[in-house]
Amino acid sequence: MDKKCVVESCDGVAHAKGCCTKHYWRLKKHGSPEGRGIMGAPKKHGLHGTRSYKSWSHMMLRCYRSENKSYKNYGARGILVCPEWHDVTNFVADMGERPIGLSLERVDNSRGYSKDNCIWADLTAQARNRRIVKLSEAKAESIRTAYSAVASERGEKAKLLKLLANEHQVSISAIKSVLFQGYWKSSRQSSSPSSGHP
Repeated sequence: MDKKCVVESCDGVAHAKGCCTKHYWRLKKHGSPEGRGIMGAPKKHGLHGTRSYKSWSHMMLRCYRSENKSYKNYGARGILVCPEWHDVTNFVADMGERPIGLSLERVDNSRGYSKDNCIWADLTAQARNRRIVKLSEAKAESIRTAYSAVASERGEKAKLLKLLANEHQVSISAIKSVLFQGYWKSSRQSSSPSSGHP
């Protein structure tokens, strides 16, 4: 006798993962054979297609879907979503509608997604908050201070570039970007460019 589909209201024959063909594809697409959305969140919330829903959906996929290309950097590392946020309506209630030009950012990259660890951030803030980033505004300011304290001789400044690059474990071009292109300047600092490019 053929096995019946796991979905209670379905009389179809189970083919894969206990589901009939229709419900198997819903499981693959939505994470639930009932097609209730990722992680079983109800679909009838009126948020589908909004910017916040897209952010929520991508967050859930990278944390829980091993097939997702970003899973290795999130779910596989133990970065998960707080249980309250498995329901998109709770996520939107806590975070509000995603502002245009911003995206979801974890303040502490070693912790998961939750109300107390997430903000809407622009690309610059996100780029600076990555695990591989070795500089910070404080380090950039110390680089500028050390560089400006050196005598104006060109040879001394060239040696200092190498020394600073080694000290901060970054390339000389990263040091030059901090010094001459205004990278890592806080909004409190003046926008006047540094002078004395070697």
